[in-house]
Amino acid sequence: MKKILIITYYWPPSGGAGVQRWLKFAKYLPEFGYEVHVLTVDAEKANYPQEDESLISEVPKNIHVHTTKTSDPYVIYSLFGRKAPSSGFANESVQGVSGYVKKLARFIRGNVFIPDPRKGWNKFAIKKAAELIKTHGLETIITTSPPHSTQLIGLELKKKYGVKWVADMRDPWTKIYYVSELLQTKWAQNKNANLERTVLENADSVITVSQSLASEFCELAPRLKPENIEVISNGFDEDDFQFDVPLDKQFTIGYMGTITEQYDVTALLKTVGLIEDDVAFRFIGDAPAQVRNQTEEVSTKTEFTGYLNHYKAIEKAALNLREVALKTPLVKNNQYSQKYQSTILFKREDLQQVRSYKIRGAYNKISSLTEKQRAKGIICASAGNHAQGVALSCKLLKIYGVIYMPSPTPKQKINQVKN
Repeated sequence: MKKILIITYYWPPSGGAGVQRWLKFAKYLPEFGYEVHVLTVDAEKANYPQEDESLISEVPKNIHVHTTKTSDPYVIYSLFGRKAPSSGFANESVQGVSGYVKKLARFIRGNVFIPDPRKGWNKFAIKKAAELIKTHGLETIITTSPPHSTQLIGLELKKKYGVKWVADMRDPWTKIYYVSELLQTKWAQNKNANLERTVLENADSVITVSQSLASEFCELAPRLKPENIEVISNGFDEDDFQFDVPLDKQFTIGYMGTITEQYDVTALLKTVGLIEDDVAFRFIGDAPAQVRNQTEEVSTKTEFTGYLNHYKAIEKAALNLREVALKTPLVKNNQYSQKYQSTILFKREDLQQVRSYKIRGAYNKISSLTEKQRAKGIICASAGNHAQGVALSCKLLKIYGVIYMPSPTPKQKINQVKN
């Protein structure tokens, strides 16, 4: 059995989106013949932006979790009954940090703790990882970030022990959207950029979550070969959606995750303001006062839940999805699995009545219309899949619809739309 060591600062009971990725990988990797070891921070010594006790039960029983202490300047926040700042300082305004103190804290964070304040964990993690490599014969390590200081652990372990090192980059590093808020000097900017480039060019393989991020990292690290970087986008675990939820008729725009003052929501709110009917907003996660105020000026129906644990967040998101589409299976494709010597699974969205996933967006939107809007009918222009989704939605909801399709469209799709 192949053995791997996952090194991650964020692990249950830490909450937030960053925990989900490798918690789920750790759950399924044993099915592919891996013995999984996880190295993380002792929860009693850590200081997390969010905590989610519900995730503790998700830690697989068949993996090995190792913890160490840490030296983390964020523990200072706990002395005042506060949590560490979120990415982009999304929760600073909630915590009451402002003015000179906030600017001073950001300056110190950006110029003293490079690449980030979590680097105090590195010396403890490197020592423990070295012990695990020798004891368990580990030949492959995976470091996941943020915090990007965790990548420096992988860099050191590769130099000392020659292990295969995979660097998982979930977010940008020096190009992160809130970098200007760190008030970095030119010296600090150069040092941070050098660390990023060194990590990208020395890892045996780099993983990231989108093609745009992959392209950005290749530009920042000229010696990073395109074949050494892979995109594994964030996904979802079907086991998390084993429940039914009621569907209401209120047109609701939902946002789940981090949102900060650097996120410009002006265009969205101006557009919503042009809609005759009242639109509801639901923000799941920390939201600064500026976003709250802007949203409440546009809609009388706003909900700010704050951070929710994983299962409650999923239930909120599922409210708009329950009657939209079938739950389709993942099916192994033997031909491609054999060709690429791996397990290739196909998401069978072709099992939907309209043969694609397009029913989801079409039905969700049309079902949210008011009676007045429905009476005006629906017009759609599409070459096939979206047209089928709109047509079926109109049929189910008894709404008059007109579909425009290009003349070269295959007769099979035209007939499917007509039926």
